[in-house]
Amino acid sequence: MGIIKSGVKLRIKDYPFLDDQTREYVDYIIQNSLRANPILRVGRKKVKPKQMDFWKLSWSDIILLRVYVGDKDIKAVNELVYGTSEKDFLKLQLLNSSACYKWVVDQLNHIAEIEKQELGDSVNNDLKEAGIDRLNEFGYSATLDELAKGNLLIYDQWLELPYMKIFRKLCLNKVKGEIQKNHNEIVSRKTKRVNRRF
Repeated sequence: MGIIKSGVKLRIKDYPFLDDQTREYVDYIIQNSLRANPILRVGRKKVKPKQMDFWKLSWSDIILLRVYVGDKDIKAVNELVYGTSEKDFLKLQLLNSSACYKWVVDQLNHIAEIEKQELGDSVNNDLKEAGIDRLNEFGYSATLDELAKGNLLIYDQWLELPYMKIFRKLCLNKVKGEIQKNHNEIVSRKTKRVNRRF
């Protein structure tokens, strides 16, 4: 475990060659003791993320980051967030790179919490009964198709917008849908009352 005492020197490229006991110790430190950190050290340079506020990333970048994090693809995350090359990636300090990865995961989790809070599961029982859950297999594509009103030619335009704009549009659509549903219920009740009179 001597290599850990000077943990700063442990590089990503060294990780696969660690003995089992050392790797277990490193994994424990990464999972339980390492704090999230947005500053990546590439050699002697300190590199900030291309964008500190993930809400300002394009929708396509948010989608890719979620895929990369789901796949635990640290190299792809570093490339997208910090612009690191493959050559630089292998030279990265393991603990610092892991702290940066943790920071990225924290940012995505924060966005997901707000999405859940603001957008939540607002699907009514009629839509569930009709089979709306079948759209889940399409992931973000179902939302993209709805926003683009089915026009494939403008998909890329939507994907390049900052995610904050996409999120606000989804919130707006949710509120509009709730208002329309309430309005339909009010009209339906009034119509029933009028019909009972006759």
